Amino acid sequence: MEVQHEKKFITDSVLNRVVSLFNRATDPIPVWDHEKDRPKWVNLLDLLLDEPGEDLAKIIERIRSTSDQDERARLKKQIPAFTPSGLFAHRSKGGLIAHTGLIALDIDAKDNAERLTNYGELKSELAELPFVAYVGQSVCVRVTWA
Repeated sequence: MEVQHEKKFITDSVLNRVVSLFNRATDPIPVWDHEKDRPKWVNLLDLLLDEPGEDLAKIIERIRSTSDQDERARLKKQIPAFTPSGLFAHRSKGGLIAHTGLIALDIDAKDNAERLTNYGELKSELAELPFVAYVGQSVCVRVTWA
């Protein structure tokens, strides 16, 4: 598969994997393809490259601009989520249909405030590692290619 994005051609990307998409991060069942009677499968690379729609972009901006943690948590429950590590029939270990071969890590600055004081620098360093395919910001809209 070849994808053109911002005058770059991306071929054979490790991110060219099929993953599960959930309407909300808290949903136990992925978006369902009723015609095929199975979860709807989406391409991870497409998810990362696509611009969010206007409504989603507004929610993301509100999440990023508020310092109220309760409001952030409430807003985050309104946005779609995906599972980079696999295809799922439902959100549980037993619901795994197939593993993508990818592992997603989430390093929260707020949960590591005492140990991690250079969060931005860490993101830049991680992006330089040859085995890291993607580094993003929470509720990401833009891709940082590693």
